[in-house]
Amino acid sequence: MTWRDARRASDAELVSMIRRDGIDVLVELSGHSLGHRQTALAARAAPVQVSTLGYPATTGNPAVDVRLVDERSDPEGSDAWCTEKLVRLDRCAWCFTAPPGGVAAAVARPDASAPIRFGSFNNLAKTTPAVLDVWAAVLARVPGSTLTLKNGAFVDEEIRERVGEELVGRGVARARLRLLAPTEDAAGHLEAYHDVDIALDTFPYAGTTTTCEALWMGVPVVTLAGELHAGRVGVSLLGAVGLDGLVAEDRGGYVEIAASLAADGERLASLRATLRERMERSVLMDRTSFCASLHAAYAAMVEARAAGGRG
Repeated sequence: MTWRDARRASDAELVSMIRRDGIDVLVELSGHSLGHRQTALAARAAPVQVSTLGYPATTGNPAVDVRLVDERSDPEGSDAWCTEKLVRLDRCAWCFTAPPGGVAAAVARPDASAPIRFGSFNNLAKTTPAVLDVWAAVLARVPGSTLTLKNGAFVDEEIRERVGEELVGRGVARARLRLLAPTEDAAGHLEAYHDVDIALDTFPYAGTTTTCEALWMGVPVVTLAGELHAGRVGVSLLGAVGLDGLVAEDRGGYVEIAASLAADGERLASLRATLRERMERSVLMDRTSFCASLHAAYAAMVEARAAGGRG
């Protein structure tokens, strides 16, 4: 394996570097995120160019041949929204690795009759007014329940207060809200899930790492299936661990699923006790099958390109 530090390379230098190395399949993980190199890709740096993981939409770049997805994240018909050819892996398109540090999963609540604690640790940019509407409706359906929100933006007290006011304006008592700034380390971040019973996903831009971390910590996640990839990652992740029943098809269904799960103490306790093992045994953490599926997809792309196709 050879590592190249290309951070300071110009597009022309990067393209030359890739071509000198004789790369057959170039995989980019940034899409249009900060630091992306779409202009280098536009110069056709490699015979087959692939986008995956780091950006939840089409690049819109005709020189990017393929996006790696799966049948849950991008069902039939999704191709119409992409400039790339969609290659659907025969398993979940994501593979989760246990975080370092050995943080224990959340244990069963000592008092099963205590109020339900909902939570979301997603990026605040994903928390739209529509999301707040639905979360307020969930709290209204589950008397006494609380909502913990934790994200990087909450280092700013004014932002915390603004979000709190938004929820109060939707009928949620301020005492039912916990708005947390980031923790100092990854272990502290995961330990914060010990105080959450049910995680609420955002929409139409769903969580990815956040969803995996919640599940790893024994916290089930309720998600809303969107029309596009960004809103369907939770569909794929929950399907991979056998929790399709926590996927809602509309906002009313989202509220109903969250409220029903909150009322089922036995199921909540079972999920809390078994979710980590369920993940470990699932395709979501099966690195061997992930690599095999990925390598087969890459080989098929090279073969297609050699035959005059796109990849």
